[in-house]
Order: sequence, then C-alpha cells, then structure tokens
Amino acid sequence: SRRRHTRLQGDWSSDVCSSDLLQDHFDRHGADFNAKNPDDYARMAYEFLQKAKAEGFPMKLDEEGVLRVWEPKTRSFAAYNRDGTTKTYFKPNSRDYFDRQPGTLVTKKK
Repeated sequence: SRRRHTRLQGDWSSDVCSSDLLQDHFDRHGADFNAKNPDDYARMAYEFLQKAKAEGFPMKLDEEGVLRVWEPKTRSFAAYNRDGTTKTYFKPNSRDYFDRQPGTLVTKKK
C-alpha cells in the first residue's frame, strides 16, 4: 500500500516509537515544507535526501554515521541515521546552522 511504502521511505529513528516521533517532527516542522500530514512530511524528507545525493548538496558525516544535509538555496536541513532513517528535517532560523554541525564534509553525489 502507499502508506506502507511512504513509511519505509521516510522511516524515522527507531529508538522511540517511530509514529510518535514522526508526528512530533511533523507538528514542529511540517509547515516549513507545506506538508499535508506526517506521511507527506516523511516522503519529503526521503525525497530531500535523494535530491541531495543527485545534485551534490553540502553534507557532513559524523563519527556515529549520522549524515547531515544542507540545501543553501531553500535553507533546508536534514539529518539521517547510518541505517538511512530520518532524524529530522526542517528549515533552521540560523544561517550558519549547518556550519556548526558536527562531522566532516563529504561528497555523496550519485
């Protein structure tokens, strides 16, 4: 089903109940992207990573395997766990937010 497909593509960190965590992130950041609901927001987070890899957005990888992605044009930021699950996706208020994130710059362009 589409719902299952979206959940798999936009899976959230598994250290807490993923549906609760997704709802929390949607409540706080969904409006940043005009997301209609948590599944729409999860899909957008997944697609953001795919676009970032295809277009070569700035990325940082930390020692724990967390990948942080920044799109300067839209000022969008996301972080993904080593297993590909999404940690967060939002538009920070601070212009230097990505610069202050831990990790080493990496190239992930396909």
